[in-house]
Amino acid sequence: MAVENDDLRKHILDRIDSRTTEELIENIDLRAKYNIEFSDILNRMRRAQLNSTNENWLNCLRGLIDKGEVTLEDLSDKGMTDEVLESLNKNQHSEIPIEVPIEEKIVPKPKQPSRKEVILLQLKSELAMGTANAKNIQALLNQNELHENELEELGVDKGMIEKIRNFSVIDFKPPPIDKLPSLRDQASDVYFLGLKGSGKSTMLASLLSYADREALMEDVLGNSYGSKYGRELLKGMNQGYLPQSTYEEFVNFIPVDMYFDENSRSLQKLNFLDMAGERYRSVGEDGMDEFGKYKEYLSNKNLKCLVFILEFFKDPDSARGRIDDQNYTLKQVLLLMEQFGVLENTQAVYLVVSKADLFP
Repeated sequence: MAVENDDLRKHILDRIDSRTTEELIENIDLRAKYNIEFSDILNRMRRAQLNSTNENWLNCLRGLIDKGEVTLEDLSDKGMTDEVLESLNKNQHSEIPIEVPIEEKIVPKPKQPSRKEVILLQLKSELAMGTANAKNIQALLNQNELHENELEELGVDKGMIEKIRNFSVIDFKPPPIDKLPSLRDQASDVYFLGLKGSGKSTMLASLLSYADREALMEDVLGNSYGSKYGRELLKGMNQGYLPQSTYEEFVNFIPVDMYFDENSRSLQKLNFLDMAGERYRSVGEDGMDEFGKYKEYLSNKNLKCLVFILEFFKDPDSARGRIDDQNYTLKQVLLLMEQFGVLENTQAVYLVVSKADLFP
Protein backbone atom coordinates (compact mmCIF):
# COMPACT_ATOMS: atom_id res chain seq x y z
CA MET A 1 0.00 0.00 0.00
CA ALA A 2 2.90 2.37 0.77
CA VAL A 3 4.26 1.86 -2.76
CA GLU A 4 0.85 2.56 -4.26
CA ASN A 5 0.50 5.75 -2.22
CA ASP A 6 3.98 6.86 -3.32
CA ASP A 7 3.02 6.31 -6.97
CA LEU A 8 -0.19 8.27 -6.57
CA ARG A 9 1.61 11.00 -4.64
CA LYS A 10 4.04 11.40 -7.55
CA HIS A 11 1.14 11.30 -10.04
CA ILE A 12 -0.61 14.17 -8.22
CA LEU A 13 2.51 16.32 -7.79
CA ASP A 14 3.73 15.86 -11.38
CA ARG A 15 0.51 17.44 -12.65
CA ILE A 16 0.19 20.38 -10.26
CA ASP A 17 1.31 23.00 -12.81
CA SER A 18 -1.46 22.02 -15.25
CA ARG A 19 -4.33 21.99 -12.74
CA THR A 20 -7.27 24.39 -12.71
CA THR A 21 -8.13 26.27 -9.53
CA GLU A 22 -10.82 23.79 -8.50
CA GLU A 23 -8.53 20.82 -9.21
CA LEU A 24 -5.80 22.37 -7.04
CA ILE A 25 -8.27 22.67 -4.16
CA GLU A 26 -9.19 18.98 -4.60
CA ASN A 27 -5.49 18.01 -4.55
CA ILE A 28 -4.94 20.08 -1.38
CA ASP A 29 -7.89 18.33 0.30
CA LEU A 30 -6.21 14.96 -0.43
CA ARG A 31 -2.75 15.96 0.83
CA ALA A 32 -2.93 14.26 4.25
CA LYS A 33 -3.86 10.85 2.83
CA TYR A 34 -0.89 10.80 0.46
CA ASN A 35 1.65 12.45 2.76
CA ILE A 36 1.81 15.63 0.70
CA GLU A 37 2.83 18.88 2.37
CA PHE A 38 1.29 22.07 1.05
CA SER A 39 4.84 23.30 0.45
CA ASP A 40 5.27 20.42 -2.06
CA ILE A 41 2.25 21.73 -3.96
CA LEU A 42 3.28 25.39 -3.64
CA ASN A 43 6.76 24.72 -5.05
CA ARG A 44 5.24 23.22 -8.23
CA MET A 45 2.63 25.91 -8.87
CA ARG A 46 2.93 28.54 -11.56
CA ARG A 47 2.65 32.20 -10.59
CA ALA A 48 -0.54 32.50 -12.61
CA GLN A 49 -2.13 29.66 -10.62
CA LEU A 50 -1.03 31.16 -7.31
CA ASN A 51 -2.50 34.57 -8.21
CA SER A 52 -5.99 33.32 -8.99
CA THR A 53 -8.68 35.56 -7.45
CA ASN A 54 -11.23 32.75 -7.32
CA GLU A 55 -12.96 33.13 -3.93
CA ASN A 56 -12.87 29.37 -3.26
CA TRP A 57 -9.10 29.47 -3.79
CA LEU A 58 -8.68 32.45 -1.44
CA ASN A 59 -10.77 30.71 1.23
CA CYS A 60 -8.65 27.57 0.83
CA LEU A 61 -5.47 29.59 1.39
CA ARG A 62 -7.00 31.35 4.40
CA GLY A 63 -7.68 27.96 5.95
CA LEU A 64 -4.08 26.86 5.35
CA ILE A 65 -2.80 30.08 6.93
CA ASP A 66 -5.01 29.53 10.00
CA LYS A 67 -3.59 26.00 10.35
CA GLY A 68 -0.03 27.34 10.13
CA GLU A 69 0.79 25.43 6.92
CA VAL A 70 1.76 28.59 5.05
CA THR A 71 2.28 32.29 5.76
CA LEU A 72 1.66 35.44 3.75
CA GLU A 73 5.43 35.84 3.57
CA ASP A 74 5.75 32.36 2.02
CA LEU A 75 3.15 33.23 -0.62
CA SER A 76 4.82 36.57 -1.35
CA ASP A 77 8.20 34.84 -1.79
CA LYS A 78 6.59 32.48 -4.36
CA GLY A 79 5.36 35.41 -6.46
CA MET A 80 1.91 36.30 -5.10
CA THR A 81 1.10 39.89 -6.04
CA ASP A 82 0.35 42.60 -3.48
CA GLU A 83 -3.20 42.86 -4.84
CA VAL A 84 -3.94 39.17 -4.24
CA LEU A 85 -2.21 39.26 -0.84
CA GLU A 86 -4.48 42.14 0.13
CA SER A 87 -7.56 40.22 -1.07
CA LEU A 88 -6.37 37.14 0.81
CA ASN A 89 -5.90 39.08 4.04
CA LYS A 90 -9.19 40.96 3.69
CA ASN A 91 -11.82 39.93 6.23
CA GLN A 92 -9.70 36.97 7.27
CA HIS A 93 -10.37 37.77 10.92
CA SER A 94 -13.26 40.22 10.54
CA GLU A 95 -15.57 38.12 12.69
CA ILE A 96 -14.54 36.89 16.15
CA PRO A 97 -16.10 33.51 16.74
CA ILE A 98 -18.06 33.10 19.95
CA GLU A 99 -17.23 29.91 21.76
CA VAL A 100 -20.31 28.05 22.88
CA PRO A 101 -19.76 25.19 25.30
CA ILE A 102 -21.04 21.92 23.92
CA GLU A 103 -21.06 18.42 25.16
CA GLU A 104 -17.92 16.55 24.25
CA LYS A 105 -18.64 13.84 21.78
CA ILE A 106 -16.65 11.54 19.56
CA VAL A 107 -16.79 12.64 15.95
CA PRO A 108 -15.97 9.85 13.52
CA LYS A 109 -13.17 10.57 11.10
CA PRO A 110 -14.37 11.27 7.57
CA LYS A 111 -14.01 8.31 5.26
CA GLN A 112 -10.88 8.58 3.13
CA PRO A 113 -11.37 7.95 -0.58
CA SER A 114 -10.03 4.66 -1.87
CA ARG A 115 -7.23 4.50 -4.43
CA LYS A 116 -9.80 3.52 -7.08
CA GLU A 117 -11.95 6.54 -6.24
CA VAL A 118 -8.95 8.87 -6.49
CA ILE A 119 -7.89 7.34 -9.83
CA LEU A 120 -11.39 7.75 -11.29
CA LEU A 121 -11.68 11.32 -9.96
CA GLN A 122 -8.32 12.31 -11.44
CA LEU A 123 -9.08 10.62 -14.75
CA LYS A 124 -12.52 12.22 -15.03
CA SER A 125 -10.92 15.64 -14.54
CA GLU A 126 -8.13 14.94 -17.06
CA LEU A 127 -10.61 13.72 -19.70
CA ALA A 128 -12.71 16.85 -19.22
CA MET A 129 -9.61 19.07 -19.59
CA GLY A 130 -8.21 17.12 -22.53
CA THR A 131 -5.00 16.29 -20.63
CA ALA A 132 -5.51 12.53 -20.16
CA ASN A 133 -2.35 10.51 -20.88
CA ALA A 134 -2.74 7.33 -22.96
CA LYS A 135 0.38 5.75 -21.47
CA ASN A 136 -0.89 6.22 -17.90
CA ILE A 137 -4.34 4.85 -18.75
CA GLN A 138 -2.74 1.85 -20.48
CA ALA A 139 -0.64 1.14 -17.37
CA LEU A 140 -3.72 1.28 -15.13
CA LEU A 141 -5.54 -1.14 -17.45
CA ASN A 142 -2.59 -3.55 -17.58
CA GLN A 143 -2.31 -3.53 -13.77
CA ASN A 144 -6.07 -4.14 -13.40
CA GLU A 145 -6.43 -0.91 -11.42
CA LEU A 146 -8.84 0.33 -14.07
CA HIS A 147 -11.37 -1.63 -16.11
CA GLU A 148 -12.79 -1.04 -19.55
CA ASN A 149 -16.35 -0.65 -18.27
CA GLU A 150 -15.16 2.16 -15.96
CA LEU A 151 -13.59 3.95 -18.93
CA GLU A 152 -16.83 3.54 -20.88
CA GLU A 153 -18.76 5.09 -17.96
CA LEU A 154 -16.38 8.08 -18.25
CA GLY A 155 -17.31 8.48 -21.92
CA VAL A 156 -14.42 6.63 -23.62
CA ASP A 157 -15.76 4.42 -26.43
CA LYS A 158 -14.62 0.85 -27.06
CA GLY A 159 -12.71 1.77 -30.20
CA MET A 160 -10.57 4.30 -28.33
CA ILE A 161 -10.02 1.84 -25.47
CA GLU A 162 -8.62 -0.68 -27.98
CA LYS A 163 -6.28 1.99 -29.34
CA ILE A 164 -5.13 2.78 -25.81
CA ARG A 165 -4.44 -0.93 -25.24
CA ASN A 166 -2.16 -0.94 -28.33
CA PHE A 167 -0.60 2.46 -27.62
CA SER A 168 3.18 2.71 -27.87
CA VAL A 169 5.27 5.73 -26.93
CA ILE A 170 7.73 7.14 -29.45
CA ASP A 171 10.70 8.66 -27.65
CA PHE A 172 11.66 11.76 -29.64
CA LYS A 173 15.13 13.08 -29.01
CA PRO A 174 16.08 15.66 -31.61
CA PRO A 175 19.67 16.88 -31.76
CA PRO A 176 20.65 20.08 -29.94
CA ILE A 177 20.45 23.30 -31.90
CA ASP A 178 24.14 23.29 -32.86
CA LYS A 179 23.75 19.86 -34.54
CA LEU A 180 20.34 20.39 -36.12
CA PRO A 181 20.46 20.54 -39.95
CA SER A 182 20.11 24.07 -41.29
CA LEU A 183 16.74 25.31 -42.48
CA ARG A 184 16.34 24.98 -46.24
CA ASP A 185 16.99 28.15 -48.24
CA GLN A 186 14.42 29.55 -50.68
CA ALA A 187 11.65 27.96 -48.65
CA SER A 188 8.83 29.32 -46.48
CA ASP A 189 9.26 28.89 -42.72
CA VAL A 190 5.98 28.04 -40.97
CA TYR A 191 6.18 28.37 -37.18
CA PHE A 192 3.79 26.44 -34.92
CA LEU A 193 3.80 27.94 -31.43
CA GLY A 194 1.72 27.10 -28.37
CA LEU A 195 1.91 26.12 -24.73
CA LYS A 196 2.00 22.47 -23.73
CA GLY A 197 -1.49 21.02 -24.00
CA SER A 198 -2.77 23.74 -26.32
CA GLY A 199 -3.42 21.31 -29.19
CA LYS A 200 -0.40 22.30 -31.29
CA SER A 201 0.64 18.73 -32.09
CA THR A 202 -2.95 17.84 -32.96
CA MET A 203 -3.19 20.72 -35.42
CA LEU A 204 0.15 19.91 -37.06
CA ALA A 205 -0.80 16.23 -37.32
CA SER A 206 -4.19 17.14 -38.86
CA LEU A 207 -2.52 19.37 -41.45
CA LEU A 208 -0.02 16.68 -42.42
CA SER A 209 -2.77 14.04 -42.52
CA TYR A 210 -4.96 16.14 -44.81
CA ALA A 211 -2.07 16.95 -47.15
CA ASP A 212 -1.08 13.29 -47.30
CA ARG A 213 -4.65 12.10 -47.89
CA GLU A 214 -5.18 14.62 -50.70
CA ALA A 215 -1.77 13.83 -52.26
CA LEU A 216 -0.64 17.43 -51.75
CA MET A 217 2.65 16.59 -50.05
CA GLU A 218 6.01 15.14 -51.06
CA ASP A 219 8.57 13.80 -48.60
CA VAL A 220 12.02 15.32 -48.90
CA LEU A 221 15.45 14.91 -47.37
CA GLY A 222 16.82 17.57 -45.08
CA ASN A 223 16.23 16.51 -41.49
CA SER A 224 15.92 12.81 -40.69
CA TYR A 225 14.53 13.41 -37.20
CA GLY A 226 11.96 15.92 -38.46
CA SER A 227 10.85 13.53 -41.20
CA LYS A 228 10.51 10.72 -38.65
CA TYR A 229 8.50 12.97 -36.36
CA GLY A 230 6.19 13.87 -39.25
CA ARG A 231 5.64 10.18 -40.08
CA GLU A 232 4.80 9.39 -36.45
CA LEU A 233 2.31 12.26 -36.34
CA LEU A 234 0.65 10.81 -39.45
CA LYS A 235 0.63 7.33 -37.97
CA GLY A 236 -0.83 8.55 -34.70
CA MET A 237 -3.55 10.52 -36.48
CA ASN A 238 -4.53 7.44 -38.50
CA GLN A 239 -4.68 5.32 -35.33
CA GLY A 240 -6.51 7.88 -33.25
CA TYR A 241 -3.78 9.21 -30.93
CA LEU A 242 -0.72 11.45 -31.05
CA PRO A 243 2.86 10.77 -29.90
CA GLN A 244 3.83 12.38 -26.62
CA SER A 245 5.93 15.53 -26.72
CA THR A 246 8.89 14.27 -24.73
CA TYR A 247 11.76 16.19 -26.27
CA GLU A 248 13.42 19.12 -24.51
CA GLU A 249 14.97 21.02 -27.41
CA PHE A 250 13.01 24.15 -28.33
CA VAL A 251 13.23 23.83 -32.12
CA ASN A 252 12.64 21.01 -34.56
CA PHE A 253 11.64 21.28 -38.20
CA ILE A 254 9.91 19.02 -40.68
CA PRO A 255 10.96 19.57 -44.31
CA VAL A 256 7.97 19.27 -46.63
CA ASP A 257 7.27 20.04 -50.29
CA MET A 258 3.60 20.81 -50.83
CA TYR A 259 1.46 21.50 -53.90
CA PHE A 260 -0.66 24.64 -53.92
CA ASP A 261 -3.81 22.62 -54.67
CA GLU A 262 -4.92 19.34 -56.26
CA ASN A 263 -4.74 20.84 -59.78
CA SER A 264 -1.27 22.33 -59.41
CA ARG A 265 2.01 20.59 -60.06
CA SER A 266 4.11 23.45 -58.66
CA LEU A 267 5.74 22.56 -55.37
CA GLN A 268 6.32 25.00 -52.53
CA LYS A 269 9.27 24.27 -50.26
CA LEU A 270 8.21 24.49 -46.61
CA ASN A 271 10.06 24.25 -43.31
CA PHE A 272 7.49 23.34 -40.64
CA LEU A 273 9.02 24.58 -37.37
CA ASP A 274 7.60 22.82 -34.33
CA MET A 275 8.41 24.89 -31.24
CA ALA A 276 8.25 22.61 -28.19
CA GLY A 277 5.44 23.55 -25.83
CA GLU A 278 7.51 22.48 -22.83
CA ARG A 279 10.03 25.23 -23.61
CA TYR A 280 7.60 27.80 -25.00
CA ARG A 281 6.73 29.07 -21.52
CA SER A 282 10.39 29.30 -20.45
CA VAL A 283 11.10 31.53 -23.47
CA GLY A 284 8.28 33.81 -22.40
CA GLU A 285 9.50 33.94 -18.79
CA ASP A 286 13.29 33.97 -19.24
CA GLY A 287 13.43 36.12 -22.37
CA MET A 288 16.73 36.74 -24.15
CA ASP A 289 18.80 34.30 -22.11
CA GLU A 290 16.59 31.42 -23.29
CA PHE A 291 15.89 32.63 -26.82
CA GLY A 292 19.25 34.17 -27.73
CA LYS A 293 20.97 30.92 -28.69
CA TYR A 294 18.30 30.22 -31.33
CA LYS A 295 18.58 33.63 -33.02
CA GLU A 296 21.30 32.71 -35.51
CA TYR A 297 19.65 29.42 -36.45
CA LEU A 298 16.24 30.98 -37.13
CA SER A 299 17.44 34.12 -38.89
CA ASN A 300 17.30 33.86 -42.68
CA LYS A 301 15.72 35.51 -45.72
CA ASN A 302 12.91 32.97 -46.09
CA LEU A 303 9.31 34.16 -46.09
CA LYS A 304 7.62 33.31 -42.80
CA CYS A 305 4.20 32.42 -41.44
CA LEU A 306 3.50 32.34 -37.68
CA VAL A 307 0.73 30.11 -36.33
CA PHE A 308 -0.09 30.64 -32.65
CA ILE A 309 -2.31 27.91 -31.19
CA LEU A 310 -4.51 29.17 -28.34
CA GLU A 311 -6.26 26.76 -26.01
CA PHE A 312 -10.03 27.21 -25.57
CA PHE A 313 -11.34 26.97 -22.01
CA LYS A 314 -14.96 25.97 -21.46
CA ASP A 315 -14.96 27.36 -17.91
CA PRO A 316 -12.79 30.52 -17.99
CA ASP A 317 -13.38 31.36 -14.32
CA SER A 318 -11.77 28.16 -13.04
CA ALA A 319 -8.99 28.34 -15.66
CA ARG A 320 -8.15 32.02 -15.22
CA GLY A 321 -4.55 31.26 -14.25
CA ARG A 322 -3.86 29.25 -17.42
CA ILE A 323 -5.58 31.90 -19.56
CA ASP A 324 -3.43 34.68 -18.09
CA ASP A 325 -0.32 32.52 -18.48
CA GLN A 326 -1.14 31.86 -22.15
CA ASN A 327 -1.78 35.54 -22.93
CA TYR A 328 1.38 36.73 -21.20
CA THR A 329 3.61 34.13 -22.85
CA LEU A 330 2.19 34.81 -26.32
CA LYS A 331 2.97 38.52 -26.03
CA GLN A 332 6.48 37.95 -24.68
CA VAL A 333 7.46 35.46 -27.38
CA LEU A 334 6.09 37.69 -30.13
CA LEU A 335 8.05 40.69 -28.80
CA LEU A 336 11.26 38.68 -28.56
CA MET A 337 10.91 37.33 -32.09
CA GLU A 338 10.42 40.87 -33.34
CA GLN A 339 13.42 42.14 -31.37
CA PHE A 340 15.70 39.44 -32.76
CA GLY A 341 14.59 40.07 -36.33
CA VAL A 342 12.86 36.72 -36.76
CA LEU A 343 9.74 38.55 -37.93
CA GLU A 344 11.48 40.07 -40.94
CA ASN A 345 9.80 38.83 -44.12
CA THR A 346 6.81 37.56 -42.14
CA GLN A 347 3.86 37.43 -44.51
CA ALA A 348 1.12 36.20 -42.18
CA VAL A 349 0.30 35.67 -38.51
CA TYR A 350 -2.54 33.32 -37.58
CA LEU A 351 -4.22 32.91 -34.18
CA VAL A 352 -5.88 29.49 -34.07
CA VAL A 353 -8.27 28.57 -31.23
CA SER A 354 -8.03 24.84 -30.56
CA LYS A 355 -10.32 22.26 -28.92
CA ALA A 356 -13.41 23.24 -30.90
CA ASP A 357 -15.28 20.27 -29.42
CA LEU A 358 -15.57 22.32 -26.21
CA PHE A 359 -17.16 25.31 -27.94
CA PRO A 360 -20.67 26.15 -26.63
